[in-house]
Amino acid sequence: MALKIKVLSLVQLTSAAAAGTLYSPATSAPAQTAIVKAMRFSNVSASNVTVNIYFVPSGSTYPTNARRIVPKDLALAAGAAFTDDEELTLGSGDVIYGVASNGPASSNWLDCVVSGVERDA
Repeated sequence: MALKIKVLSLVQLTSAAAAGTLYSPATSAPAQTAIVKAMRFSNVSASNVTVNIYFVPSGSTYPTNARRIVPKDLALAAGAAFTDDEELTLGSGDVIYGVASNGPASSNWLDCVVSGVERDA
């Protein structure tokens, strides 16, 4: 089974009303597992944004079984960025969710890049 070092996901979080999926390894054949090596978050709005990032294990639901993986209500000033370079192992079906709030309505508040290593399960 080959390892694939790559950008796992490019996402923009735009709505405080719902969590956005940042990354989830594939569950269809061939199922995937992953090690997230880094997550980068950039506030691209003109206002401060509050960020919350969660891990939800396979077979569980958000927000019931969500586990916070960055500091609660992480504040990013306009134009600021945050990098989480703690490794996170994900099995097939595990999900990383993100929620951005306090930004201007209907704009792209937060650019997110998730990078790491994937392989077939």
